[in-house]
Amino acid sequence: MTKYIVDNLPNQNITGQLRIDGGLTVTDGTYSTGVYRANLYQTGTLSLTALYGSYTYLIVGETYTINNYVSADDFSNVGEVISGTMNETGCVFRAIGEIPKEWSNGSELISDGGIISQVIENTLGYELTWDPFSPGTYIASPTIIGPKFDNFSSLTTQTFIGSGVALDPGYATVKYGLFPGSLNDKDDVLALYILDQITGNGLDNYVYNLPVEVRIKKNLDTSPFTISGTILPSFPFSYASVRLLSDGTTIEEFFTSDATPVNNLSELIIALNDNDETSFLGVYEDDGEGGILLTLPNNLVERFDIYDNFDFEVFAD
Repeated sequence: MTKYIVDNLPNQNITGQLRIDGGLTVTDGTYSTGVYRANLYQTGTLSLTALYGSYTYLIVGETYTINNYVSADDFSNVGEVISGTMNETGCVFRAIGEIPKEWSNGSELISDGGIISQVIENTLGYELTWDPFSPGTYIASPTIIGPKFDNFSSLTTQTFIGSGVALDPGYATVKYGLFPGSLNDKDDVLALYILDQITGNGLDNYVYNLPVEVRIKKNLDTSPFTISGTILPSFPFSYASVRLLSDGTTIEEFFTSDATPVNNLSELIIALNDNDETSFLGVYEDDGEGGILLTLPNNLVERFDIYDNFDFEVFAD
């Protein structure tokens, strides 16, 4: 017997086993929680000639070069070829599995050593890109065109981190931390730190199967909110960019790469609404008095209007 939850009908129950094909988002009507869970790896460049246990299984997503191929070894089941020919010296492949079909004859693989994220769950609405920043520090940035300001606000973001497996098991003083950080704008990235607890120095190449989790409270209120803008300087100009302000303080700027000349207000409104680098904010329109309006969702207003008196400027970059 099939059972249904009817949209907007209160106090509904399903008794018995519940099967959900796809994701499940739980909200209170105004907010939801986005979740990101992944295992991270960054071991540095390693030269491997055989599997020696869990520390030397191939890292899925890592790039390997067959530096010296020995006949009868077979990596075809674990490699997506980037260049060269599989099972030949010089072949470069991306690992899509952990255990090669045959690797007992001494073929040498050299790993790329970059940071790898094996995502287990992601309901944030965008991907995270992890990059080395400084010794022992890695930065996670959202892969979105749009606002970065307060994307990982400490008021709405929880971070959790487990204990990674150091490739040198005798190194007992490794400390891990994951926090919101500010790179170009306030709380626009996540920062992962791997430190020596004794010296305080950052440690590279100590990330192996490191579990991380991020939870972000997301405002779902998309009801429209309209603000007035100023156009700087006078026409004509190219590269029409947008600056958001709260009580006269710049919150974030959005620069366009479109150099199409803008000669009047009508052309400016078309350019802003048609350009992905500005249109994500909302809808631009003529205020009827030679000025410009922007209607954007309330959840963005909550993020940007930190001092009250919210407005914006369109300027020639």
